[in-house]
Amino acid sequence: MVHDQKCKFGYVELARLGFGILTSLLHGSADSTLAPQNYQETIKQWTGVFGVSQTATDTKANTPEANYATSNFGPNVQGIYGTGVGHSVPSHLKQSEEWFGL
Repeated sequence: MVHDQKCKFGYVELARLGFGILTSLLHGSADSTLAPQNYQETIKQWTGVFGVSQTATDTKANTPEANYATSNFGPNVQGIYGTGVGHSVPSHLKQSEEWFGL
């Protein structure tokens, strides 16, 4: 998904106004539609939107399941990377609901 600067500014403005914007990014290393490098580029973009480091504040291996790693980049950006996972990343509803506070 491509976001232009105007769209990114909208997210930043919503966050500034006190709206809790959370972004969870899922990607697989065996994705033949989007190159695995797109995961890093998307992390770079969204950490830039929220003004946080591209270095994860914490990473949990084998979460939400084996061969996945869940990394948090501050309070608003989460990345989930699946090794050996293709373009159709399975949903992990329980973990997603927890992240989004549902």
